[in-house]
Amino acid sequence: MQILKIVINSISILAVVVLCATIKLREKKIDRDLGKCSVQFVRKTNKLIIPVVIFAIALVAVQFFRDFQFYINIILDVVAVLGTELAIRDFIFQKKAGIYENAMIADGRIIKRNDIIALPTLEYEESEEYKKEKENDAYASDAYETAMRTLKIVSDSHGEFYVGFADAQERAKAVDILKSWI
Repeated sequence: MQILKIVINSISILAVVVLCATIKLREKKIDRDLGKCSVQFVRKTNKLIIPVVIFAIALVAVQFFRDFQFYINIILDVVAVLGTELAIRDFIFQKKAGIYENAMIADGRIIKRNDIIALPTLEYEESEEYKKEKENDAYASDAYETAMRTLKIVSDSHGEFYVGFADAQERAKAVDILKSWI
């Protein structure tokens, strides 16, 4: 049983190293799939990737010196590998945030062009009732500012979700392009 734990822990460390080593290859594949960038979104820097990778390797390395039950070892190994994958994916998606020929990357997800069904936010924003309410309500201006930085999207594979933008201008550029996609 001890040899099996060592083998599984070694495979986990190898998986973390392989995930880190393939970052550039994954970026190139995403670039190839997405096409040319139309609009770049404000890109935030993700400084958590290095601590997450170090923590993941330490989490697996601790198991070589400490004797846990077998299922705990498996859980710790899975957490280390999945945590590394999530940190790397977030790093890549934040770096590539924008609208491309074939998809949009925003809020840590890729939304493909042919996957978008509707933009329901735009329907109620253009209604007369919404405009009157915005003018009469003292709190509506704050809500309006927030609404002008978010967009509700309905997609075929992800369902309904909201995408956040850095400011209203970024959202307006995205809306102009996304309207042509529907």
